[in-house]
Amino acid sequence: MNPRRTFACAALAMSIGVVGCATGSDVTGESDGGGVDVTTGTPDAKTTADGMRRADTSILPGHDGASGHDARSSVDSSGGDAAKSDARGGEGDAASGDARSGGDGASAGDAKAAGDAKTGGDAKVGGDAKTGSDAKSGGDAKGGGCSVSSECVNQACVSGVCTGVCTPGATECAGATPQTCSATGAWVSQTACAQPTPDCASGSCTCTGVVCNGSCTTLDTTASCGACGVTCTPTNATSPTCNGSTCFYKCNAGALDCNANVAPDSDGCECTTPSCCGTSCQTTHADGWGQSFYDCNALGTFTSASAVAACAAYALTMGGSSANCLDIWQCSFSGPTYVCYGDPSGASCDGPCWDYTGGQAGGTEGACSCPFSSTAMWN
Repeated sequence: MNPRRTFACAALAMSIGVVGCATGSDVTGESDGGGVDVTTGTPDAKTTADGMRRADTSILPGHDGASGHDARSSVDSSGGDAAKSDARGGEGDAASGDARSGGDGASAGDAKAAGDAKTGGDAKVGGDAKTGSDAKSGGDAKGGGCSVSSECVNQACVSGVCTGVCTPGATECAGATPQTCSATGAWVSQTACAQPTPDCASGSCTCTGVVCNGSCTTLDTTASCGACGVTCTPTNATSPTCNGSTCFYKCNAGALDCNANVAPDSDGCECTTPSCCGTSCQTTHADGWGQSFYDCNALGTFTSASAVAACAAYALTMGGSSANCLDIWQCSFSGPTYVCYGDPSGASCDGPCWDYTGGQAGGTEGACSCPFSSTAMWN
């Protein structure tokens, strides 16, 4: 080994920044028999036997042995380290780096330095929705910044901040009391609703029923049943009610509600007759002797049946019945017949008698005598 050459090679290696060199006549690869690592003084295992130095393959895997150029080490992270520069002929420029990269990817062309989206164009800096255009800062709908109340949700914009519990000008009802939202987003109660508009709806006083005689009411009350002023009058009855169109009652003993199915039935249990004639009460007739009888005929109707009914009413006071009332009695064979009270067999006429066909129809006399002479009137 030539000490001078070893020293010269070491000096040259230090001046250009390499970690080893061949021991030949120059750094291009001529050798006098072997290479020495100047840092350790041991033979360089990466130098060929003829002294031609191969491209350093210790930099990164992927060395292209055919071209003498390491494709994966063309860009030096330090800006041009000769150990990682272009190995073609050992002439890589440490200052400029691989010509194919145009510069160190970590400096001039490093996307993380010059054009890193996280610096110059980082959406989290220049245009981050959470900073420059963040809806939670520029126009937060709940407690954030604002310029007008319309940017807030159910709140008011006060001094640039959404606050309160309602939108200014909004209305609502708290029972029968209207409320209005103030400019600061607070509910303010108004005057409670009263007649004739006692109800609150959509923040305003109104009448949700009908106004009757200056008062708001519904049409299902006993004072206004089905219409204003239709009163359920409990005649001969108790416990009146209204279903919105018709009155209902609990009738007293001996009373009937014959028009119960005819709205509005406002007259209670109007009938005190034994039964009804359809939806009407029976007609009350007088027998001429202090008793009443009932049918569906109008007053002044004189027939054999009505004369028997008048006689039957009398017979009840005598302990008899309609069987004691026979329409067989005459004063002459050619004269009219009369209904008289007597023996059921017709054996005797005990009187009184009721005329329904003759010149004294509607008259009654009490002696069963002829000629017939009326002493009272029945109807």
